[in-house]
Amino acid sequence: MPRKRGKIWQARINYTTPSGEHRQEDKSGFKTKSAAVAYEAQRRTEIIEGKIDNDHILFTDYYDKWLETHLNQNLKTQTISNHLSTQKIIKDYFQNIYLDELTRKDIQNFVNTFSKDHKASTTKQTLIRLSMPLKEAFNDGLIKKNPTSDIKIPKDLEVNQPLNYLETDDMNNLLAFIEENDITPQTFSIYIALLSGMRLGEILALTYDDIDTVNKSISITKNKTNQYPFEYVTPKTQSSIRTISMPDKFFIQLDRYREQYPYTDLHFLGDNHEQNYYTRVLKLILKEINAKPITFHGLRHTHASYLINNGIDVAYVSDRLGHSNVGITQKTYFHLLDDKRKSEQEKALDLF
Repeated sequence: MPRKRGKIWQARINYTTPSGEHRQEDKSGFKTKSAAVAYEAQRRTEIIEGKIDNDHILFTDYYDKWLETHLNQNLKTQTISNHLSTQKIIKDYFQNIYLDELTRKDIQNFVNTFSKDHKASTTKQTLIRLSMPLKEAFNDGLIKKNPTSDIKIPKDLEVNQPLNYLETDDMNNLLAFIEENDITPQTFSIYIALLSGMRLGEILALTYDDIDTVNKSISITKNKTNQYPFEYVTPKTQSSIRTISMPDKFFIQLDRYREQYPYTDLHFLGDNHEQNYYTRVLKLILKEINAKPITFHGLRHTHASYLINNGIDVAYVSDRLGHSNVGITQKTYFHLLDDKRKSEQEKALDLF
């Protein structure tokens, strides 16, 4: 018998399977009571005809069962975390929608809505995870069509947002603050980021064996995942595996750090904290030196911006940052490069 829930009606069907199992199915979203009654009548006819198997399961329930099996495949911690995040998104968006009723239009509407608040790259990865169980359902014959085929992901809007980085004076003040105060794993991580442009996960994965004090360089071969239990994994792209030169001042602080902490974990900046902790420390220091607040990743932008503003070739900056191609660097730092190009243009015209 239908029941009203707020402004919509919900259909409910109770029945017993041939094996004696008692089941209940609910379906919401009906605008009128008569529509809910009509659905109940249609569904009871289907049940009498034997359509009571998993082909009429709620999509959220099917996803839960699929994910439970999928997560037992020795996946990386970050991959598991991503799947669990997608599971929450699916539960919020696809409530009371049955697997066999899910259409391509439903998926496209979801993608269009989701992309309004997320970057195209995030939307794409979410769609990939959403597609995985639906492809299996299609291959198993539970659905007649794969509703995720040929889905269009809206492009990111071109918004001229200011880069998240420190100006040179604030950068130098931050370096000086760390040099003049007690050094900690968090402040040394900030120091390394400013001088190297490394990602925080790369910094936290460092061991002393990665540091070459003779050739004055750091080898970057690992990345620490951001959620417990932490893992040290190979970077996703080959370009992220790199060796970068470091200035003398880094090695001065390295000696000071080793003297302060003679006994450390294998990953000498610590194994136990999530990345948010390092960001909180950065925020406190920036407030103390009266610098604008930036994220930890903003230290990477600060490093790159400093190099570009001082005439360092963008191809070198790209290699140092571990970008897969120089186009990524040019797009990220377009405004700085455009200012530099205009300056060079004026110099060229002055020659004549």
